[in-house]
Amino acid sequence: MIINQKETLEELSQVFAEYETALVNNDIATLDRLFWNNPLTVRYGAGENLYGYQDIQAFRNARSPKGLNRAITQQVITTYGDSMGCTHIEYTNLSSGRLGRQTQTWMKQQDQWVVVSAHVSWLELPK
Repeated sequence: MIINQKETLEELSQVFAEYETALVNNDIATLDRLFWNNPLTVRYGAGENLYGYQDIQAFRNARSPKGLNRAITQQVITTYGDSMGCTHIEYTNLSSGRLGRQTQTWMKQQDQWVVVSAHVSWLELPK
């Protein structure tokens, strides 16, 4: 298995940038397209646990579009072979100043990268 094959890494990096733009702009149609439409898709959010594409889609449709802007402070993208990869970021929410982190597992199927698993959480720093 080739780790971070150049073309695959570039592909996933571009798709992740598309995801990030869609997220901060609340582009629900693009976000829906970038998640695997399957009951096995899981998203653990900062305040919710979502099982299956339909739960994730319903959450997105109900979420407020306010306060989604963020600045990525750390980013690691790793690909495994030509059809699996993980993205990891740390970010600062620009509305609240809170620090967050996000991990996504991506799978390429039929020339389309999709998120199959995601985890978002807040990072609580010691006082």
